[in-house]
Amino acid sequence: LSVRAAGARVWKRTLRKLVPIYEEAAFDRDLMEEGERNLVNHFQRKGFFDAKVKAEIREEHSQLSVVYQIQKGERHRVSSVSVTGNQQLDEDDLMEQVVVRRGGFLSRGKFSQDLLKRSVNNLAALYRNAGFTDVQVQPDVVDRERKVDVNFKIAEGKATLVESLKIEGNKTQTIAALAPDGLNLEQGQPYSRARLDKDRNQIVASYLNLGYLNANFKSIVE
Repeated sequence: LSVRAAGARVWKRTLRKLVPIYEEAAFDRDLMEEGERNLVNHFQRKGFFDAKVKAEIREEHSQLSVVYQIQKGERHRVSSVSVTGNQQLDEDDLMEQVVVRRGGFLSRGKFSQDLLKRSVNNLAALYRNAGFTDVQVQPDVVDRERKVDVNFKIAEGKATLVESLKIEGNKTQTIAALAPDGLNLEQGQPYSRARLDKDRNQIVASYLNLGYLNANFKSIVE
């Protein structure tokens, strides 16, 4: 089994790194397709945002060969990156979750389908942790003559709020002692599993620091 690239130059060492068939030393269609995706991301990160890669299986000299046909296209630059539709979360906090980067004086920016997907997942996770379980994030990529504008359209949905909060079993310690900086879950505030886990970790850690080595925490959410 041999593997090679055609249509664009790829260093042998880079090809070995991007194509998992090398590591497995065997042909597998899933691994071949993963190599396609990795090569597309590789060229997109270099500014070839329209890169296309298609693997072909050939029999050459009585040997099975996988040839990755590459079409790089023309180089582009990320001219803008933005978020819209956000009402409840701050734009600066949202942009910190975006891994697509706008180009600068000496940079074409950072863009690939992988970075686009990671940005969407990061934004959705931030909203869900803030209690917006139904949030939807839709990336919108506009190609304008080698310049690319990337916008993440956010539909926040309604926040899931804590209607009531009851704490039981803390017979020897007050909540103020167990959570000096306050709880992440409070009546009227957004609910998320991440906030609940933070409160759990804080309370259990406080009990352990106070010498309660067998402290147990159980939560019930209705």
